Amino acid sequence: MIKYDKIFFFLITVIVLQLFLFGCDSSGSAGILTDNFFGDENVQNPTIPEEKNFEPASITGYIFDINTNEPISGALIKLENYITTYTDINGFFRISNIVSTTSTDILEKNLLVSAPTYNSITEPVSLPSGSTTNTIYKLSRKTGTVSGLLKEGIDSIPGAVITVGGKNTITNRNGYFSFENLPVGINDIKVYVNNVLRMSSMIEIIENYQNININLDNSHGDILEVSTISGVIRDSQSNSLISDIIVSVSGYPSAISGTSTTGDGNNDTLKGFYFLNNIPTGKRVVTFIDPSGNYYDYSVTLDLLKGENNFDVTLTPRPHHMNETSNITGIVTARNNGQLLNDIEIRLRLYDAQTSNYIAFSVISENDGWFSFSDIPQGRYILTAVDTRNPKRYADFHQTDLVIEDGTQYMSILMRQF
Repeated sequence: MIKYDKIFFFLITVIVLQLFLFGCDSSGSAGILTDNFFGDENVQNPTIPEEKNFEPASITGYIFDINTNEPISGALIKLENYITTYTDINGFFRISNIVSTTSTDILEKNLLVSAPTYNSITEPVSLPSGSTTNTIYKLSRKTGTVSGLLKEGIDSIPGAVITVGGKNTITNRNGYFSFENLPVGINDIKVYVNNVLRMSSMIEIIENYQNININLDNSHGDILEVSTISGVIRDSQSNSLISDIIVSVSGYPSAISGTSTTGDGNNDTLKGFYFLNNIPTGKRVVTFIDPSGNYYDYSVTLDLLKGENNFDVTLTPRPHHMNETSNITGIVTARNNGQLLNDIEIRLRLYDAQTSNYIAFSVISENDGWFSFSDIPQGRYILTAVDTRNPKRYADFHQTDLVIEDGTQYMSILMRQF
């Protein structure tokens, strides 16, 4: 009995050994230990991608009227997730020190260009690392359609010539007239009857359609009375005169203080002086913008009367540190597992003792968790990170004493999961 047990045990041992050796050979040849027994020789060590440093880029450009080729001053330029700036008297703008939040050689962003009475455009721009991109944009004016009836007393006037903004039309046999594609804004209007100038005035063209009836008997109708506005701009603290301030009335041409384009036609370059004409009477919002950022922008509603209107203004200077700008970039990750988090809103608030108000900035983290603020004022900030997804999966993050100084700063935000 013992003899058969030993034979049975020996056979089982041989079978197990054969199965084991067969399994060790990936080619199916039993009894051969291959090099892959303890590991695959084809497995490569993971390659760590080389980290690229994106050198700050810049973009400059000019904004022109597509029809007249004249420069457009006071046009707004906004680079996606970056600073907003304005064109100067020559239609020129510059955005400097643009940094990337990803490891790339070229930063792709959208650029918004807009100006009062013009159609805005948004176009993609490519900003190579360490380079300056030069651009030119041409804006088309918004247009409107005008129609109406020309009368004298109770009688309509056929065959009269009406000119608006350099365009002519002739009233039909019933005295009606119509214009299409007139540029939005203030235009001159003249009416000739039998080659005699019967009326000369100003008219405000609005976008889309409007009806304007003209009565030569009493100059009645929707014809505008116009005004001028002028004044000087001073520093509220030093009382010194300030030049290069953009003065605009929404929907009308802008002026630059203290330059030959103040609008008075006499090339008056008195420092701090501004002048705007052909502005319709009534309540109008007048805005004063400092493209350099040394002063806070200021808007006021004025009730403009026919003829001359004078309005002097003082602008509040920003604190000195507000004139110095820096960049901050970083990454948002989950505290528990290091996952990169997108759709997190990062908010920065800077207290300004001059106005007793907070100045706020915000961006949204991208798919790779990166975020970036560019050209923001130096100072001591309150930082908040908020999960914008629904439902929220991460608790809000707060940092009450974030000091932003010169140069580009990097930081990491760790979000705690609920």
